[in-house]
Amino acid sequence: MQLAAARVKHSTKARSGNRKAMDALEAVKRQQREMTVNRDLALATLRRELELIVPGEVKFIAYALLVPTTALKREVTEHDSWNHAYVYVYDAAKKTTEKRKVKTGHVQGDKTELTDGIESGMSLYKKYDDGEKVAPKG
Repeated sequence: MQLAAARVKHSTKARSGNRKAMDALEAVKRQQREMTVNRDLALATLRRELELIVPGEVKFIAYALLVPTTALKREVTEHDSWNHAYVYVYDAAKKTTEKRKVKTGHVQGDKTELTDGIESGMSLYKKYDDGEKVAPKG
């Protein structure tokens, strides 16, 4: 829309012989031609999209580990004013819970993404304190 308005504006002045307006009009026309070429290339690529997909091995390049937001605890440490998140995980060797500092990511509904600190398969506990004896869930 802006190029069309600029073209109208410069066309009027260019018809009256204004050299700067003629140069500006040519620049606007060049930009419009470039936009048309870019649009046509994008449309051609989209039309070929199905042929560009080939069967083969699927590799996951990103995983998201989501936990219930209620399993996260927060605290402010003595060393800084950051609000640190942590969870309690089950330590099978000690049969206790262990406080584990985690980094959080996106929140989606009642789930929060953990980007660091625990791994898939760990058992999380919401109601225990650090070192409290617990029986593992079967």
